[in-house]
Amino acid sequence: NSSAASDVYKRQIDDAIDWLVATQNDETWGISPDDAWYGGWRYGYDHQTSDLSVSQWVILALASYGYDDPQLWDKVRLFVRRCKGYFWNETSQQWEPDGGFTYTPTTEDWRDFGGGSYGSMTAAGIWGLYLSGVPPDDPNITAALDWIGSQPPEELVGNNPRFGGAFQYYWYL
Repeated sequence: NSSAASDVYKRQIDDAIDWLVATQNDETWGISPDDAWYGGWRYGYDHQTSDLSVSQWVILALASYGYDDPQLWDKVRLFVRRCKGYFWNETSQQWEPDGGFTYTPTTEDWRDFGGGSYGSMTAAGIWGLYLSGVPPDDPNITAALDWIGSQPPEELVGNNPRFGGAFQYYWYL
């Protein structure tokens, strides 16, 4: 009976969605909205950090499912915006936004590794914001699209912009 099978799959999908929602890094796990990791996800039950790579797949699953809790999406938007990339401006001697997105929130530890956005995470930032309800003309989205448009053509094909050949197919996705 296809109806019975459909009910089984629906229950399995509902359970998976419940698990994804329950594993978001938030107050449930003692994480404050001021914490850089707040609102994102990490592998399994690791609530010490979040990253945009894992989070983008959860965002896609929740949006595809039609998950509509505004509080969850508020947390997602906060986390994704914290993953904006920065560059060191020698003239001003300050970190300044470069328009794109990077793997983890821009903390001092992250800056020690040189900062800067790259292709696959900039794409994840764009559609992470969009799927969480941010309009396409939002400055964060337009800046990220401009960042991608500013990359050399040879970086857009055959590479993951600013990340070289690593994760090339991830970038293509």
